[in-house]
Amino acid sequence: MVSKIIRFLLVAFVVVACIAAVYFNQELVTIHYGPHREITLMGGIIFLGCFAFGFACAYYFVITNSIKSYWRERTYKAKEEKQHQFINSLLEARALQSAGEVDRASQLWQQLIKRDPTSLLARVELSRTLEQGGDLRQALKVLDKAREADPSNVEVLLQAANINQKLGNKTAALDNLALALYQEPTPFAAAQARQLSIQLDRIEDAREYQKQFEIAGGDATSDESIELKFLGLKADLAQQGGEAEEVLERTLKAIRKFAHQHPRFLPAILELVELEIQAGNTSEAAESLLKAAKENQAPSLWKRAIDLWLEKDDGDRALAAAKTALRNASAKQDRQKAQLDLARVYVLTGKPEDALNTLSLVSELEESEDVSIRKEYLGLKGYSMNLQERYSEAAQVWKQLLEIRGEHEALLMLPYEPSANGGVTYYPALERVK
Repeated sequence: MVSKIIRFLLVAFVVVACIAAVYFNQELVTIHYGPHREITLMGGIIFLGCFAFGFACAYYFVITNSIKSYWRERTYKAKEEKQHQFINSLLEARALQSAGEVDRASQLWQQLIKRDPTSLLARVELSRTLEQGGDLRQALKVLDKAREADPSNVEVLLQAANINQKLGNKTAALDNLALALYQEPTPFAAAQARQLSIQLDRIEDAREYQKQFEIAGGDATSDESIELKFLGLKADLAQQGGEAEEVLERTLKAIRKFAHQHPRFLPAILELVELEIQAGNTSEAAESLLKAAKENQAPSLWKRAIDLWLEKDDGDRALAAAKTALRNASAKQDRQKAQLDLARVYVLTGKPEDALNTLSLVSELEESEDVSIRKEYLGLKGYSMNLQERYSEAAQVWKQLLEIRGEHEALLMLPYEPSANGGVTYYPALERVK
């Protein structure tokens, strides 16, 4: 009711205002709108006409802009809905891809590409799906289309490098990584490029990528970085000439220094050991192995050091190394292997009783599921008994070993006698255990 009254009052106000405008402006006014055209009306009517014309123009602009705004809003909502559907389809495709539904995911990615041919994301994900399905060449073709749309896209370049690397196209992969680094230097791309350069034996290129790796925030003390330094050192040494002895001495000196600076880098240690042996420095080689074994807690290095002392006929040092290896072993499996190594040293240094005492501490290895360890245990035990001339007991062990091997290697360890009736080998020890 109130709104009706207000509306009535407004209409009444407008009507009164119009009447007042005409009543108080009754003078005639002549308006010329052409060379010989004119119109004469009361001033009030002209005033109302101008007002009505202005109101009509304003209303026209309001209506026009309202219609434009309406269509603009409708278009925006349509795009928003389309984008929403696209995102839902994208999430569905990724879910299928994660679940291993490669075919369904590929079909959905292809539909998304048809819906939006400019979507690099859909093309890259389609490439990853095809890669997951094993179709690497088709995945690379999809990426080629993406690169046509945006040649400098880093994600596309990195994915192309990944697939080329899996296809064995290391040079092409390196080219893609170089382009990615040009667009966006990252530690990941630099590290990949560095490793590929190493594999392609491009040490100088690898050094350049190492610099980019460090500039981008990469760890200069990583194993890969140290490996490159080592390869670079070897490349530099290889370029230097000289007599064989001079080259060996220079190389040995450089590798010693590098191994001292990086005691946890095993390739340098192993290279140093080989050079020391080549130079006739067996003791130095063994000492290097012992230091590396302590630093890296690597059982294989202890064993190699023990073997070197044994080759040098230095049983005392071999025994000391074996005992040190046992003290430093922490894991159960490592301790068991160290016990076997110690028993082996005892056997090879003529101490069968000590060997058997050591083996008794790991008697569970006689039933070990690891066939190689079980063979070694039985072999050491049987051989120790042979050294003590306990042939009957040793024969029991050899029989166990024969059952494992399914061959006649263990027979070589038994004392035998030639048969008197035709050359057939006779093993009395086996006869005694039947």
